[in-house]
Amino acid sequence: MNWLMLAKILLELLPAIIGGIKSLEQAMPGPGQGAAKLEALRAVLQGAHDTGEAALGTFDALWPSIVKVVGNLVDTFNRAGIFRKDA
Repeated sequence: MNWLMLAKILLELLPAIIGGIKSLEQAMPGPGQGAAKLEALRAVLQGAHDTGEAALGTFDALWPSIVKVVGNLVDTFNRAGIFRKDA
């Protein structure tokens, strides 16, 4: 998969990723649970992928890029004060 196709897929997934991050933060507030939240997000996205289009490639090929996007979004949300660290 070339970078342009990967970028397109990630941009199409962005609303679902952001919604998933916010939902998981609400369900599991507070610091120290990032790995569990990331695994929960992976389970949801992989479940959707496995029942979706095979043209997207293997989920394992997409996951490293999704992890980078999630990390950047969480950092941005933390800096913007969207997620409270003291909860």
